[in-house]
Order: sequence, then structure tokens, then C-alpha cells
Amino acid sequence: VLTRGDAEGLPLLEQAQQLSGTLRLTDEHLTIERLEGVSLETPWVVEGKAHVVPSLEGELLLTSTVDLDTAAQRWEALRAWQPQGSAQVRVIYRGAFKDWPAAELMAEAQLHDAALTLPGSPHRCEPLTGRAQYDHLTNRLAIESLACSIAGEPVELTATLTDLGGTPRVVAEARLPAPAGGPGASGTAKFAGTWQPQHVEV
Repeated sequence: VLTRGDAEGLPLLEQAQQLSGTLRLTDEHLTIERLEGVSLETPWVVEGKAHVVPSLEGELLLTSTVDLDTAAQRWEALRAWQPQGSAQVRVIYRGAFKDWPAAELMAEAQLHDAALTLPGSPHRCEPLTGRAQYDHLTNRLAIESLACSIAGEPVELTATLTDLGGTPRVVAEARLPAPAGGPGASGTAKFAGTWQPQHVEV
């Protein structure tokens, strides 16, 4: 049983505070029944099992509720969007802990009643709901069924971002409300281009 622990050099999390939980160690395996901690001002819970020999590797599940405003204070790319609300996050990690960039990592975030401001626009997108999935090995982010209201009109968006380590490419499709004075049916817009923190170049 671990209480009030701290750790450094962790995969992805780097540092962790307020560690507590139950771990079981044998000659060959480390079982994490439940480990709680705080990293980057965000609480999380980890469960999983790892092989100790010949090297430390295994499969872990991390769950967390991420405050979007707190995240935006740490990542400049998010600040322009002024996000608010929270996201339920699940991360699955499979591989060696020492060489985590080569490990398999899948992350999923579920948004409920969140909000953001479109960069360069006075419009607020809220309430914002939807799901995003990230694949570390393919460097791909898929946004599924993101829905919100802008200026009182419903908007739905699906998108895929690739090459996140360089200049990201985005392919997206949005269902937009009909223009004012136009037919009642909504329209669909498709676009592709490079992603910038402040805008999209097509």
C-alpha cells in the first residue's frame, strides 16, 4: 500500500504527486490494483499489470477528468480557443516504460457540456459534446460527432488530423445550418488543409 508518494521520470506524466494506492510485486510481475495521483494539476487513476524482467513493460489503463481551462493554461495551442468544461479521458498504454515513444498508446476523450470560442470570431461554441480518439503510433487524431450550437444554430463536425508532430493535416466535414433566408435544410461543408493554432489554411 502506497500513501502520499511522489515520483519523477514517469512515461508521459513525467512527475506525479499525492500518489496512493495498492501495488503487488513478485519476482516477475508488478500488479497495480489501483494507483491514484496528480500530474499537471490533474488527478488520475491507473490500473494494470507489468513484467519486471527482463525489462519493465506491460499494459496500463489511465482514467482522468481533465479540466479544459487548466489544460489551456499549459498548452498554447489551446489558449486561443478559450475552452471551458471538462473531458473524461481514457488512456491505454502497452509497451516498455523506459522507451515510451515506441510503445502503443491509445487515448480517448469524451466531452460533455464543454465550450470554446472560435479563434478570430466573437462566436462561442456551446454546449459542446463529442468524442476524440488519438493513436500515438500513427500520430492520428480522429474527432467523432462533435456537436454544439453557434449563435443559436446547431453545428456538427467530424475530422481527422494527421502528422501531428510536424505541420498537421486536417480533413473535416461539418453540417451547418441553412443560410438566413434560405431553404430550411442544413448544408454540409467539406474541407482539407494544414492546421495552425489560429486558423486552417486550405
